[in-house]
Amino acid sequence: MINRTLMLIEAQNIVHWFNTFQGERIKELPIKIQWALLSGVKELQPAVSKFEEFRDGLANELQTEYFGNDDKSEPFEREKKNENGDVIYDDDGNPVVESLRKIKDEYIKEYEDKARELNAEINKLLIEKTTYHFKEIDLDAVIDNLKDDTTITLDDVNMMSFIDINSADKESE
Repeated sequence: MINRTLMLIEAQNIVHWFNTFQGERIKELPIKIQWALLSGVKELQPAVSKFEEFRDGLANELQTEYFGNDDKSEPFEREKKNENGDVIYDDDGNPVVESLRKIKDEYIKEYEDKARELNAEINKLLIEKTTYHFKEIDLDAVIDNLKDDTTITLDDVNMMSFIDINSADKESE
């Protein structure tokens, strides 16, 4: 086992990478390595999930405060557009109108200040460090044994380094 100290943003990046890595690419690795990766991600997942739930809750509170009522925002309508910026029309040839809300002019600066402050606080959380315990792998040996036509990329190898026994920043247990 190795101890590895990671910032929360690193843990988050690893978890999101692993979610896209699963499937055919992970099957190119030996079972022992697949298990080490899965175990490692399961070690990180609770902190990442709690952080994302907390962050999303804060963002929802801010949105509700400014967009959830008529005190600080007002309804408006606009023509709905597709991803190319073209107006969307209904079956009768009329433009489709969507109802939205916008912050009242007198609250825009207040909202921007609160959003900026919230983002700064979230960014502070993302750089907090925690030590995790992982099954270790010899990533050099894994790379040496990959097929020539592997779909595993350099980015994948970089992300797997969090459980590499040869990584310079590890603390052995």
